[in-house]
Amino acid sequence: MQLDLTLRDAQPADRPRGVALLRAAGLPLVGLPDDLMGFIVAEEGGKVVGLAGLEHYGSVGMVRSVVVHSDYRGMGYGEALLHATLDRAAQQRIETLVLLTTTAAAWFERWDFAQIPWSELPEAVQRSPLVQEGCPASAIVMGRVLRE
Repeated sequence: MQLDLTLRDAQPADRPRGVALLRAAGLPLVGLPDDLMGFIVAEEGGKVVGLAGLEHYGSVGMVRSVVVHSDYRGMGYGEALLHATLDRAAQQRIETLVLLTTTAAAWFERWDFAQIPWSELPEAVQRSPLVQEGCPASAIVMGRVLRE
């Protein structure tokens, strides 16, 4: 099967589809910017089928909302979105990435993220709307050093 994957910066017009993807996956909408600034979308045949975001907290970035429509999972779209997010973080000189997950720790471990204690989550990230209001205390915190 020939895939027609396009990755691009999210636009405000992508928000309704992004919200639908997040809701369908049970991911939080808290702190999702109206204009989707910092997000990347995956398109298949002109249809938004995936989303991933990168929030900045000084030298730390938080990967959030990596989601792919259920019909397109297992096709490498999540990987493509994550790699585009990693590339963006490196271009923006982010030194460390963190994320919170309740369901995808094993998947993120494949891409060199490791579980870290909540206490190692930088204070600025701990104060973010997503952490304060959107993630359960049971979420797993993961991190990855990009540059030392």
